[in-house]
Amino acid sequence: MRLLAVIAATFLAVLLLLGVVLGESYREAGRQGEVNARNIAGVLEARLGSTLRRVHADLDHLAANLPRTAILPSGVGKYRDSVTRELALHASRFPEVIGYRVVGRAGDVLYASESTFKTGAAGTNVRVRDYYQLRKANPKLPIIFSEVIGGRISGREVLIVAVPVRDAAGDFLGLVMAPLDLRYFQQLFEALDLGPNGVITLRRSDDARLVLRRPARPDTVNKTVQNNPLHLRVESGEPVGVIRFRAALDGVERLYAYQRVAPYPFYVAAGVATNDYLAGWY
Repeated sequence: MRLLAVIAATFLAVLLLLGVVLGESYREAGRQGEVNARNIAGVLEARLGSTLRRVHADLDHLAANLPRTAILPSGVGKYRDSVTRELALHASRFPEVIGYRVVGRAGDVLYASESTFKTGAAGTNVRVRDYYQLRKANPKLPIIFSEVIGGRISGREVLIVAVPVRDAAGDFLGLVMAPLDLRYFQQLFEALDLGPNGVITLRRSDDARLVLRRPARPDTVNKTVQNNPLHLRVESGEPVGVIRFRAALDGVERLYAYQRVAPYPFYVAAGVATNDYLAGWY
């Protein structure tokens, strides 16, 4: 009997030790999953924030230095070469941007950095585009971001960033704009390893519209989310954080790290699936 008691006690001790080891390894796997998600969200925020700050500075510079007579249709012939050279100079060695454009008051694209552009070509009026209409509805906006659209000149999916050009009295004369090449950022997302079921998203922080997702889901671009726990955190004013929940889109539980791309209306989220970061533990 005494031997059986010793064996039982030893067995229970081993089980207890195993439970402690398994519990600690479970928590360590979770900590590592969180670190990985945070690191990727931080890297993407830095990269996206740097791009947006640079393009914003370029657009402000171009808008401030554009001769006001150059944005009138009558001035295009006189200024075509000089303005095009200036736009091309800013667009060179900036792979995230397809080019720079100048749009007149009526919505016509007057200048573009691309050498193939021709003023007045079919399809180069942007007055029906959402960013042009947004400017009309909110004339005091210092910077404007479009929804994801198909670029008429480039033929690629782009996100337009635009700033207004005003005269000395503050009246609207037109826009200077830059289409961000979303293919560039999609390739950046695809190069990052978050496991077989990992997800990266870039969304608007103001209305929750999707800009980019990895893996890509074209049917969800420009769509909003309802009662999404992550977006509710962002809406509540939390610029950085970690949250675990089961995604409505695919039903996969993930640990998400998210970060606002301040001061712009975007946030990036990196999600690592629970089953992926616990694979070794299982």
